[in-house]
Amino acid sequence: MGPATYMDTTGTAILTAQSETSATAQSVVASTVGEHLAVGVPATIGYFLAGALVLVVGFIVLDLITPGKLRDLVFLENRAGAAMIAGSQQIALACIVVSVIRASDDVLMIGLGETLVYGALGIVLQAASLLVLEALIPGRFRDVVMDAKVRPRAALAATTFIVIGVINAVALS
Repeated sequence: MGPATYMDTTGTAILTAQSETSATAQSVVASTVGEHLAVGVPATIGYFLAGALVLVVGFIVLDLITPGKLRDLVFLENRAGAAMIAGSQQIALACIVVSVIRASDDVLMIGLGETLVYGALGIVLQAASLLVLEALIPGRFRDVVMDAKVRPRAALAATTFIVIGVINAVALS
């Protein structure tokens, strides 16, 4: 049997071994995989929690600046307008979080800090855009949020919210 070559995650050969020493090569690969998992699993959990926190805080901020109790309007009263605004806010913030995580520092704690800081900035920018949107929509914004039916202005407001979130995501990365 010929030599066996083992590569790390970047494709760089880390060990070439003849079949009689392949157990040693497998041991080296196993320790490398273990090291990657030891770093990758906590990072995944940390970024997940940071992203979830941004989404929860974003919902709370949106609830504070929209008429009525957003949680009740969506989940108890089944208001379609409120659900469209809340859903579009979550999509917009998720775009921001994904962009920030992808661009974050390789040092885990710095990357998590960046995710939280830029996530908070994204929440502020989204809230500001909602206030501007409210000023631009003819009629009362309360009517958009309180409406039980999906109306064109709710769909346009939600789409605009997502587009602004994507622009924020690109700007923050």
